[in-house]
Amino acid sequence: ADELREYALNLADSLTSGQVTIDNINWTAFGGGPLPEPTNYPTNFAGNTAPFSVLLSWIDATGGQVPSSYLILGSDQNNIANPVDGTPVTNDPNHADGTGALNVIQGVQSATFGNLPSNKQYFFKIFPYTNSGTLINYKTDGSAPFVSVVTSNTVIIDSVHFTNYTMGNWQAK
Repeated sequence: ADELREYALNLADSLTSGQVTIDNINWTAFGGGPLPEPTNYPTNFAGNTAPFSVLLSWIDATGGQVPSSYLILGSDQNNIANPVDGTPVTNDPNHADGTGALNVIQGVQSATFGNLPSNKQYFFKIFPYTNSGTLINYKTDGSAPFVSVVTSNTVIIDSVHFTNYTMGNWQAK
């Protein structure tokens, strides 16, 4: 009887003490492999200019397979080639050689290319993709969204950086 009473007290204590025991756990590792190509392109791809910059915007792609990121390719010629699956493109925001590239994560919906010359035409295409490295999978079927923008016609008459706290060739009056 004492053993039965002790067992009942231990059982009641374990039910009210908040202790939990978990048994027979099975762990299944992710085995889905690389994600497929994104289903759709983003929409409303547009470009605006600011002095010496092009500001690009879009609405993220939707569908069965959403992209993880976007590759934006730019050129001062209307000859942008599609990227190749398995070959990542590194960021190159400097158009000094006539081309540029930016990778932007899904959800950001904007990018800026700066330090561009005044009054010059640029062409941009946006490609959604999944995965990375040698598994990168760009959407290249159909027509990638495309925009052409001419940078604003801005002329700098004089420029002084006041980082050294001097007035340069300017005079305070």
